[in-house]
Amino acid sequence: MRDTRIVSTLFRCVAQQRIPITLSALVMFIMGGMLWIAGADVSAHPSAISLRRVPSTLGPTASTSSLKLVIPSTTVMVNTSPTFTAIAMLVPYQGPLDFQLDWEIGGTPFSEKTTSSELSLVFTKTYTVTQIGRYLTSAKLYTSVPKTTPIVSDTNTLTVNGGVIDVQFDPTQPHGQTFVGMNTSITLTLPAARPDAYRLVVDFGDQSMAVTSTVTSTLALPVVSTITYHRYASPGTYRVSANLYPVDGPANATTLLATGSPANLITAVVGSVYLPLITKPEPPPIVIPNCNANNTSVDAKPLDSSSGQAVLHATNGMKCNGLLQAVPEGGSDFYLITMNPGEVFDLQLTQLQPGADYDLYLYNSQNTISANRVAKSNQTGTVDERFIYVHPLGSAPFTYYLRVYQFKKSATAENTYLITAYIK
Repeated sequence: MRDTRIVSTLFRCVAQQRIPITLSALVMFIMGGMLWIAGADVSAHPSAISLRRVPSTLGPTASTSSLKLVIPSTTVMVNTSPTFTAIAMLVPYQGPLDFQLDWEIGGTPFSEKTTSSELSLVFTKTYTVTQIGRYLTSAKLYTSVPKTTPIVSDTNTLTVNGGVIDVQFDPTQPHGQTFVGMNTSITLTLPAARPDAYRLVVDFGDQSMAVTSTVTSTLALPVVSTITYHRYASPGTYRVSANLYPVDGPANATTLLATGSPANLITAVVGSVYLPLITKPEPPPIVIPNCNANNTSVDAKPLDSSSGQAVLHATNGMKCNGLLQAVPEGGSDFYLITMNPGEVFDLQLTQLQPGADYDLYLYNSQNTISANRVAKSNQTGTVDERFIYVHPLGSAPFTYYLRVYQFKKSATAENTYLITAYIK
């Protein structure tokens, strides 16, 4: 009430010209301030209406806006129609405004328009996938037509499954002298062909049953049937598993398109041949040459007699001494191996020095990355390393890259190793 009386008195003074006209502006300023204070007191009351300032438009500077693209959480199957949802959360704006959402699913563009004054917008799109693979999905939200700069955007990847792999053994194959070999037939059936290729990875033995080697091949679709002959280095029980991946993707669970393994495990029985002992003069000592190694895959030279080393053959194999003393820890020696269809490459790395730890890798490309690796052996410490790899039947002769990787150097001895290799 006191504030009201003051305001009333000021008005009377102005009306009766008891104060100069130049003071009128000051009076009105004081009134405005008092009314603002009164309004602030009222707005603090729970039942009062509080006004807030909002931007007149919504543009690229609305950095707090977001767009969430929701795709199916599990791998979808071919010839199904999953639903994609785009949820936009916008900063306050004075509407309504025209919005346009641009979808792109697997390279196919779509657009949706709406007029709204809401702070939350929801768009949905149903899309039928007809081929297996990975589909890049994206969405961009604009505030005007024609489009300018998008307010916000989001992307994701959808994996589409649908392949079936059948793996079977042929236990009638004959045993070798030190290996047992068995034909493994793999049939892959896919619902539709695609213009790009796929990568089939076959592991002979799982994590608990001693993987003996891995075979990788690029496939033509839609139906593939292949037979691979595998030799087991030691007796035991093994499981073969086959997995299909996109040819350009890593071999992990996010890109796995199809998988298969036989219902029954395979039992490998290694045969032996015993010869009578015959006394004869002691043979002369064997001189093992040095390996002709280079420290990069670009400069790799053949691991055979053409580079001054022993020849690769099935009976006695070849041996050469390698040296990694001048190579820093984490460095490697590289060699080239050329194989014909059906040939078996058996490689051993022995005589590691105390404290050293070396690993073996075989690649089908000069780029020594995991996607190009076809065989490996990475035992711990000075344990001998060994892998056996079979060049696929029906393929052309091919040159592989052998890598001796120095995971850890010996601090007390010269960092040497012995390679023993066979081509069978």
